[in-house]
Amino acid sequence: MKKILYPLIIAFTSCLIYACGNEPTEEDLPEVVDQYDTGIEDDIISHELEKESILEKEQTKPNDYLLLHGDCKRNIKGEWILKGTLENIAKEATFSNIHLTAEYYDKLDSMITSSDEILSSSIAPGEVVELKYTVSKKPKKTKAVTVWVKL
Repeated sequence: MKKILYPLIIAFTSCLIYACGNEPTEEDLPEVVDQYDTGIEDDIISHELEKESILEKEQTKPNDYLLLHGDCKRNIKGEWILKGTLENIAKEATFSNIHLTAEYYDKLDSMITSSDEILSSSIAPGEVVELKYTVSKKPKKTKAVTVWVKL
């Protein structure tokens, strides 16, 4: 039994000594840190480029990201009032000075005229805003008005 136990103890001890001697030197550490930092910088840069491309796409097509849910009704004074909500479903883009198009129809559903409207407020990503907006034109014989976000 002693003949087997002594060689096992010697082998185990030599393995421990060998394992403790393989610590990284100071020359190896900066290389590992540099490789790690480079990976993080590349990830940050690619993430920022992705955010910029999303932002550019959203800003060029606001009508795809602004949802207008509302209705135009005539008040007692004869003004057309747009009441509803405006929702920004974009991930990055904040929209301000939002351009709307209003079309005026008569009782035969023929378009009389149209006008461009501008909402001067801004709306952040994911925000829903309550609207109460007076449409500027008031053509006579108008029976209905439709409003949407302009292209």
